[in-house]
Amino acid sequence: MAWTSALQVADIRAKIDCAAKMEFPMPVQIVMDRAGDTRHTFDAGDRAAVEKAEKRFIELTGAGFTAAVRSGPGEQRIIRSFDASTEETLFHPRLVGG
Repeated sequence: MAWTSALQVADIRAKIDCAAKMEFPMPVQIVMDRAGDTRHTFDAGDRAAVEKAEKRFIELTGAGFTAAVRSGPGEQRIIRSFDASTEETLFHPRLVGG
């Protein structure tokens, strides 16, 4: 019986962990390029991680990438400054025509 109880407790803990991750997702920076995309997640509560994400934002926008956030289904809004509370930031490369 103790074995069953331990399994049940482990199952409950796993469900709680999963629910917590779904409720409080980590912010992500998605960098689009010719190969597809690269995702960089960071913990908004970790000062060093936020500084690294802000540095990435500055470097990418400085290199010509456009930063945007989702504002609705199929919609995006361009942003000009870093915000650690933004759930998802998309970086689109500069379009080059010819």
